[in-house]
Amino acid sequence: MKKNSILKIQANLTDDAYIFTNKKNIHYLTEVDNLEGNLLITKKDVIFFTDFRYFEEACNELAIDVVDFVGKKLECINRYLKKLCIKKVYFEKDITYIQAILNKKFFEAKGIEYEMASNLIEKLREVKNDKEIELIRKSADINNTIFENVLAEIKLGVTEKELKYFLENRIRELGGEGSSFDLIVIFDKKSSMPHGVSGDEPLKNNVPILIDIGVNYKGYASDMTRTIFFGTPEKEFLEIYELVKDVQKQALEMVRPGARVKDIDQRVKDFLALKGFNLGHSTGHGVGLDIHEAPFINVNNDDILEENMVITIEPGIYMPNKYGIRIEDLVLVTKDGYEILSNIDKKLIIIARGEY
Repeated sequence: MKKNSILKIQANLTDDAYIFTNKKNIHYLTEVDNLEGNLLITKKDVIFFTDFRYFEEACNELAIDVVDFVGKKLECINRYLKKLCIKKVYFEKDITYIQAILNKKFFEAKGIEYEMASNLIEKLREVKNDKEIELIRKSADINNTIFENVLAEIKLGVTEKELKYFLENRIRELGGEGSSFDLIVIFDKKSSMPHGVSGDEPLKNNVPILIDIGVNYKGYASDMTRTIFFGTPEKEFLEIYELVKDVQKQALEMVRPGARVKDIDQRVKDFLALKGFNLGHSTGHGVGLDIHEAPFINVNNDDILEENMVITIEPGIYMPNKYGIRIEDLVLVTKDGYEILSNIDKKLIIIARGEY
């Protein structure tokens, strides 16, 4: 259990309580992955509610009270709320609108106020502890290895899907649970689509390959993008690649505790605008239990970077129906600056073409 985080939540409670339903948030607080159920936190108590299918496993994994909600879940939770003299309950925002209405109607009929929770837990998750950082490092290490491995598979005629499947298989062979998102391997003109979908297109000569990959290791994610070239790149491609590499370096040099994330995104967008390009997405995002989580590196966000946050820095230039170039690193905010966890060289990788 993350005792310090739970104590921070409890410090804000009196006769109210939080009910956590988001599996990632439950994982964060309990340090146990894939639990099925709801976590109740009051001023003094932490209780996990589940059903018969998961009860034994939860009892084995958790050092807190575990309740089998025989019958209706909300009725069971309500009995405990009454027993603990709880007058208000906060539910998470990840439930559906309809479910929120039904929950509100149920609890208010029982004399308990019902409100949607703030983003307290998401803020706690932004700063990682030592154990989380080590898990993310391992995830990033696997990510680095599979990228190096896939280079040997890039040959004339191979398809996007074949390279994607190779990457997914290597993740599991190296101890990962799977990919942290739908991996992106796209060739040629499709590389101008930031989140293009891998297809059956065979690799031809003289085209870029955009590879965006991430690993799920014990629940924690990694993320990295590299753009490589198969064949002989033209001068324009080389120049734009250097632009992306340059602006990414500028953004990285701004990463430190106390930096405003909006300033990092603004620097990237201003630099690219001067060169005649527009960055249509944010410069980066936090990474942890979710592949995309706070802090989000964009101009509309007032968040301040803190030591032990893990973020991405991923500028790109996309030229529709031509090609796209993105360079993305996974970055740990350190006491004095930053550490890059995706330790793959950013010098353009050029793979000699074959005969088609």
